[in-house]
Amino acid sequence: MTTPPEPDPNWSFSPDHDIRCPECDTHLHGLNWVLNDDETETVGMSLVPCGHELPTVQWELKFSGRDSGERRYGQTIRIPAFIRKVQ
Repeated sequence: MTTPPEPDPNWSFSPDHDIRCPECDTHLHGLNWVLNDDETETVGMSLVPCGHELPTVQWELKFSGRDSGERRYGQTIRIPAFIRKVQ
């Protein structure tokens, strides 16, 4: 199921990271969090610009890369990626 994306996503990705939709391989600009009816829990991620919705029971947004130590100029700190959860 796809939903029309909002113009300014809740979460933006750097173009340097080349994050892509795991469903259609579209280059992503960001995502919008999808909340349950009570708006108390995150239940999905709506990807911008393709609009694919990844449910959080099946997918998570993980970050890899350096997380401690000395920071160097121009060094990428954390790289986001969508990971399918094992069920």
